[in-house]
Amino acid sequence: MTIRPSCGIVANVTTAEAIRLLEKFRAGGVGRDEVVRAFQIAPLADLGFAQVDTHRALRKGFPEVIFGAGKTPAQVVKIAAKLGEHEQRVLVTRILPEHARALRRKFKHTVYHELARCVTIEKKPLPKRPGPIAVICAGTSDLPVAEEAAVTAEIMGNRVERIADVGVAALLGMLNSCGSGVTVVNIDNGFGAGYAASQINALAGTG
Repeated sequence: MTIRPSCGIVANVTTAEAIRLLEKFRAGGVGRDEVVRAFQIAPLADLGFAQVDTHRALRKGFPEVIFGAGKTPAQVVKIAAKLGEHEQRVLVTRILPEHARALRRKFKHTVYHELARCVTIEKKPLPKRPGPIAVICAGTSDLPVAEEAAVTAEIMGNRVERIADVGVAALLGMLNSCGSGVTVVNIDNGFGAGYAASQINALAGTG
């Protein structure tokens, strides 16, 4: 977010920026109309081939995640660049090596997690929450999905413990459980599992 005396607020507002903006308003450093305009800015950026949600972090606590499958490397780079205008971190899932190469050429903080089929771009990593998240998988063939869950949880500010090859009992126990608070995502959805675990961990940290 940028505040200019002559033209007001000219960019989208992230969660941290919203807090600073409201504090500045309370202190008398910015006017009411400027605050209203900041929160009324359109949350979508039209790239022609994609509508990028630039307010996702404000609503959900983490930016929109780029699903790379079916997108060209150039498209992924353009979406990442738009998100990078407003965010300190970007996650791209289900990519191929050519996507990773294109992102590396464009962004110096790019890390390619080959097994997870993900790329993370972190200008400033989030501080880690105190409670760890355990990512447990049944066998070696499950490692790509498990690692996708782990990478997702890590970039969202969590410490992750990886436990591999424990057999099928872990998943069967979840499916058969009648306990409240148990979340089961679909097969092959490591991202969804990591995201859900991070949201639960975030709630636990505020208790």
